[in-house]
Amino acid sequence: MWFRFASGLLFVAAFSGSAAEIPDPQEVQFVAPVYQSDETIELTAYLYRAEEERPHPAIVDLHGCNGIGMRRSEPWVRNYLDWGFSVLMVDSFTPRGFSSVCASLFAVPTWQRALDAHAAKRWLQRQLWVKSGKVFLTGYSHGGTTILLSLDDELNGASPFAGAIATGPWCLDALFNSHTDLLILTGEQDQWTPALRCQMMSLRRSDRVDLVIYEDAYHGFDEYPGTDVMVQGYRILHDAEATQDAVRRAKAFLQSRSGF
Repeated sequence: MWFRFASGLLFVAAFSGSAAEIPDPQEVQFVAPVYQSDETIELTAYLYRAEEERPHPAIVDLHGCNGIGMRRSEPWVRNYLDWGFSVLMVDSFTPRGFSSVCASLFAVPTWQRALDAHAAKRWLQRQLWVKSGKVFLTGYSHGGTTILLSLDDELNGASPFAGAIATGPWCLDALFNSHTDLLILTGEQDQWTPALRCQMMSLRRSDRVDLVIYEDAYHGFDEYPGTDVMVQGYRILHDAEATQDAVRRAKAFLQSRSGF
C-alpha cells in the first residue's frame, strides 16, 4: 500500500517536547561479523534509555552516509523516548576509520551495515529491560537502504525485527522480507534516492510495505529546521509539513506493533 501526501496542511510542531534536552547516552560496545569474512569487528553504539522500569521496546537506529548527526537525530530520539522506546544508535563508520561515505557510498557497504544492525539487535535482546521480541529498526538514507537488506529473510528470519521504518532509502529491485512490517517515508522530489524505485518495490511486497510519498519533499525532509544545502549535487531540504506527518505515522506504526 502506498500513499501520496500533498502539502498545504496546517502546521503544528512536528517534534514533541522540542525545548527539552535528551539525556546523555551510554556508550556501549558489541562485536559484529565482517561481511564475507570469518573476522569480527568491535562496534560502538550510543544508548538512550527510556524512563521505564518495566521491560519496554527498543530501537536500533542507523545513521546516514555522513555518520551520526544529532541535528537531525535528536528530535527523533526525543520522540522515541517520549513514546517509551529506548534507542541504540549504531556507529558503523568511526570503528572502520570513516566519518562519512557520502562521496563513496560503498566504502562501508550496506550489506555490512545490515550485519551491524543484527549485532545491535542481539545486544539489546540480552538486556533484561528490553521487552521480548520488541526490537525495532529505523534508519535514514544510507541507513534506510541498510534496513531493506537487514530485513532479508536469510538475515532476519530466525529472530526478526518487530518492525522497521526507512526514511529516504535507495529501494531495491526486490525485497525478500516475509517477517517484518516496513514503513517507508520518502519525498517525490528526492533525486538522490528516487521514490519511483520504492513504488516499484512496494508493489511487489504490498503485504509487508507501507510507502508514504511526500509530494513536495526532497531528500532529508526531516533534517533540522532551516536545512537547505546541496550534498554531492543533491538538494537536502527540510519540510515541516512532511516531518509532522512522518512523526505521526512513525508513532502509530511503532505503537501498534509494540503493544506499548
